[in-house]
Amino acid sequence: MNRNGTELKKVLHTRDLVMLAFGAAIGWAWVVLSGDWILTGGTLGAVLGFALGGLMVLFVGMTYSELCPAMPKCGGEHVFSMRALGFNWSFVCSWALTLSYLGVVAFEACSLPSVLGYMIPALYQGYAYTVAGMDIYIPFIITGVAAAVVLTVVNYVGIQFASWVQQALTAVILAVGLILVATTFFKGDVSNIQPLFSQGVDGVLAVTVITPFFMVGL
Repeated sequence: MNRNGTELKKVLHTRDLVMLAFGAAIGWAWVVLSGDWILTGGTLGAVLGFALGGLMVLFVGMTYSELCPAMPKCGGEHVFSMRALGFNWSFVCSWALTLSYLGVVAFEACSLPSVLGYMIPALYQGYAYTVAGMDIYIPFIITGVAAAVVLTVVNYVGIQFASWVQQALTAVILAVGLILVATTFFKGDVSNIQPLFSQGVDGVLAVTVITPFFMVGL
């Protein structure tokens, strides 16, 4: 905000916003679960499912692009729902969003040590307890909590610093993705794309319905 508190101060450029949006949508969870999506829908089925899910999210994004310049105030959906539906429904909307993002934070805190566990097997030592049939280990917990604390500090410092960190991490994700794609030309096997459709329409729809959850950051 400016000194009079009447206008938002522009601190991010278009590139910053694009990198923030991409990094918020494409995170560690995709690395952990992309194999499951392919098993559910098949290679092309998973691609088609995410294309359909992306189309749904696209309409939401277009709505935001109209609402943000119309109501340029901090608060996002809280402001929009307050204007359209009044205090009571805005209260419900805001709490629903808050609780949904808390769930996302918990999920991401678990996905990072899960990825690191492939490279550092020591994370799966020091048994603590079992949840839903999955054994949880002390190093696993410490890594997830530490990552959540670091990200909290980054966001507390400010949007400009958070944007810089996001751009750096997004660049790493893009680099890893390019390395994976390049490696397939030398180590990949065309037969690995089978089956193209694992469970037919049901598999495609199963991937489609999960897409909005994994694009919630976008």
